[in-house]
Amino acid sequence: MKKRIGIIILLIMVIFTKNVKASEKKAYINKENVAIPIEKYNNLIKMGFTSEMIENISQEDFNNYGDLEFIGNKSEEKYFREVTFYGYK
Repeated sequence: MKKRIGIIILLIMVIFTKNVKASEKKAYINKENVAIPIEKYNNLIKMGFTSEMIENISQEDFNNYGDLEFIGNKSEEKYFREVTFYGYK
């Protein structure tokens, strides 16, 4: 009897553990019922969208953006030297 209860408790724990892991992978759903994967949500934030804008984005607008991939910034420093000539010859 105790062995059966232990097995049942173990099965319940396994079921709930799988449900928690699956819920972590789900997408963000906004007011317009648009499912936005968490990775794309983060990319929208990095691109300058506010959380309010994402909350109100329609499915059509979200589809128009396509697959968004955030690419980091690249900066360069350039130096210039000013040369002055005091004669033509």
